[in-house]
Amino acid sequence: MIFSKLVQAIPVNPPGERIELPGSTTGETITAPIVDVINWGLLVAGGVAVLVLIISGFFYITAAGNEKNIERAKAGIRGAIIGIIIMLLSAIIVNTINYA
Repeated sequence: MIFSKLVQAIPVNPPGERIELPGSTTGETITAPIVDVINWGLLVAGGVAVLVLIISGFFYITAAGNEKNIERAKAGIRGAIIGIIIMLLSAIIVNTINYA
C-alpha cells in the first residue's frame, strides 16, 4: 500500500526525455556531474598508478641483486601496468556510454 503511493508520487519521464538538473538554465542533464566525478576518480587513480610505477622502478634499480626486492618491485610494476590498462578501458567505457 505504501509503495503504491510512493510510486504514484514519483514523476516519470517518457522514454527518451532528458532529466535536467534542478535550477539548470543551460539544459545540463543529471548524467554530466556523474560522468565528471567518474572521470576525476579515474584521473586520480591513474596518477596513483603512475606514481607506483615510478616508485617500483626505483626499487627495481636499487635492488642491488637482492631477489626478494627485485620480485617485490616487479610485482609493483606489473600491478601498476594492469591498473593503468583497467583505468584506460574504464574511461573508454564511461565515455562511450555517456555519448550513447
